[in-house]
Amino acid sequence: MVNSCPIACGPACGPSSWGVGSGASVHHSTCSPRLRPVFRLLGRVSDRTVARFGGLIRCCGGSTIHRGVSGTKLPIHRFEVKSGMVENALVAIPVFNEERYVSRVLAETRRYDCDILVIDDGSTDGTADILRREADIHVLTHPENRGYGMSLADAFGFARKQDYEWLITMDCDEQHEPSCIPAFLKLAGEGGVDVISGSRYASTWTDTSAAPEDRRAINRRITAILNERLGLSLTDAFCGFKAHRVASLAALRITIPGYAMPMQFWVQAARAKLRIRELPVPLIYNDPNRYFGGALDDPAVRMAHYLEVFEAELKAPPVSEPKARAGCLPCH
Repeated sequence: MVNSCPIACGPACGPSSWGVGSGASVHHSTCSPRLRPVFRLLGRVSDRTVARFGGLIRCCGGSTIHRGVSGTKLPIHRFEVKSGMVENALVAIPVFNEERYVSRVLAETRRYDCDILVIDDGSTDGTADILRREADIHVLTHPENRGYGMSLADAFGFARKQDYEWLITMDCDEQHEPSCIPAFLKLAGEGGVDVISGSRYASTWTDTSAAPEDRRAINRRITAILNERLGLSLTDAFCGFKAHRVASLAALRITIPGYAMPMQFWVQAARAKLRIRELPVPLIYNDPNRYFGGALDDPAVRMAHYLEVFEAELKAPPVSEPKARAGCLPCH
């Protein structure tokens, strides 16, 4: 994903209040006959939810939610409980110009019976057309590219609003293996943890690739700084393959739109004393030449940017629950 814009919505209308930034839209595909036997519906869809998904409404700052493409109300699913796993999970996948990978990633992710949210961050290739043909998924669309951080912030807000228990975030470039999803869910089901962070460098996997040297060096240095300054014990500060206990997301307010978002995330997570564990995942770099975009392609500039965001977040006031904005839908 390439970042090209600043934050697109103000503090009263961002992910903490609803999870869909200004101008973003959500559409929901209905459950296909193939998967209906797999899922059992929750008997917890409120009248307000029915009213909201029964048509098109407008929320904070111009955000919109669209009903299912077939014109029917979206069911909320729970997958069948397996031993040692949580029973109500969402997998969120940010995408930007991923027409090469998105169908394969979705097909593989569906094997694990979680609900799926795709955040299309203003793709300009054929990604949006592919997503329109996909069934059984939620799609949140940014009208323009807002950045990886904003995509995750919207995923956090969506998971909270839809009352999921756990949220798994993963990339769409086949560098995160959906086959690891059960391991995240199993560890989440053991309890006593708020964030399960994938680590490509604490891994015992043998079939792995090498990270580009500049990325490995920056990751190593940033991870050491986070551990020293925040009292953490991380081995991989930048892995986006994570599982979040959704209730713990109330302690976060992500406003950094781009790739420096982890700097803000880790400061807020440490300040809130979230319980963090790492899970070894494979190190996969299918395309070591993928770029960040603009000045961030320069490793020195990228490192300086990460440190700037980190220091700024250390000086920022603690996160507090925002008050409801007059005229907005209540967040419950």
